[in-house]
Amino acid sequence: MSNLSDNQERFNGKKVLVTGASGGIGSVLVSKLRREGALVAVTDFKSDDVEADVHFDGDLMDSKFCDLLPSNVAEYFNGIVIFFNYAGVFC
Repeated sequence: MSNLSDNQERFNGKKVLVTGASGGIGSVLVSKLRREGALVAVTDFKSDDVEADVHFDGDLMDSKFCDLLPSNVAEYFNGIVIFFNYAGVFC
């Protein structure tokens, strides 16, 4: 069984995009990823409330924003390794 210190850097240098980052699950995930060494990009209507490496504010119901988001994040970080989609989109 690994202890906490073994996991503190398991995401070290990983490039992560989290949508829905200001919500309950998303904000906890972002905090944990950053503690474990990840470079985190976030998007949400209120992403300024979340401590991250970069914020991409926009509306995930806007197809143009959605089309450009992955490439914008990949360009910023020179790639994306992990993507978490926690955004709740209601139509």
